[in-house]
Amino acid sequence: MNAAVGGGLVLALVSAAALNWGFFAQHGAASSLPPHSVRRPLRSLGLLFSNLRWLAGFVVGLFGWALYVAALALAPLSLVQAASAGGIVVLALAGGRTSTRERVGAAAALAGPALLGASLRGEGGAGGGRPAGAVGAWAG
Repeated sequence: MNAAVGGGLVLALVSAAALNWGFFAQHGAASSLPPHSVRRPLRSLGLLFSNLRWLAGFVVGLFGWALYVAALALAPLSLVQAASAGGIVVLALAGGRTSTRERVGAAAALAGPALLGASLRGEGGAGGGRPAGAVGAWAG
């Protein structure tokens, strides 16, 4: 794995953390506000943007998307998406009370990136397979 791809994976992981924390913060803040109405969109937007926690989640989410785009410039789409998909597990477990069904879903979401990491050990084309340490670091 060259340095650019490694940097892209690091950006993808930071992006996933930022996006998922942003969603988590926005959801928590919106849940504590008075009910929103589609019939009064400007009032609903005003309620959201006047809440500092929701606004922080929004800004961090935008930063996460910018990091995601930067990661795509450095690493292949398949690796960036897999690293980002692992972030859903963080979001599911950070949400507090999760049912058994939700934990099974989170485990299934984590299985995809884990299998992709395991596939890095296979044929690597002209350069052969990847070292086990590199695969383990990526999967971690």
